[in-house]
Amino acid sequence: MDETQHIATQEEMKAEAIKMMRILGLSKEVIKDFEENGVLFYSERMSVAFPAVLYWMSNKEEYMGQVAKINESGSLVFHGILTHLRDGDMMDYLFVSKYKDEWPFAEEDAKQKVALSCCYSPYASEIGYVQVEPKMGGLTRTY
Repeated sequence: MDETQHIATQEEMKAEAIKMMRILGLSKEVIKDFEENGVLFYSERMSVAFPAVLYWMSNKEEYMGQVAKINESGSLVFHGILTHLRDGDMMDYLFVSKYKDEWPFAEEDAKQKVALSCCYSPYASEIGYVQVEPKMGGLTRTY
């Protein structure tokens, strides 16, 4: 089988990202802005009382640069989670893989509130899975 048949188009990835956003529990408003206007949000953990304050990703040039790098690899970022650590900030960019064969597995993980992430922290930059919880219309990282 031709490998290109397994690689998604931008439209297919966007549709899958919207599906993942719904499964993970992002607010209807966040999903609508992404779907209709391509607006990316990130959730920032401010405190126990404010675990997932929503901001536009476009407010931070640094974040948009990292989004561009991830998207240039063929993936599609659909949300970010900013967590403050003792030694600096950690940003998780949740994304959809360009490989359609991986989507059913990612959807099953998302039902358990686990998402594929490209994480940038003071310690490392890596791709892996993070556990999340819907809060305040956004997401907070729980592990």
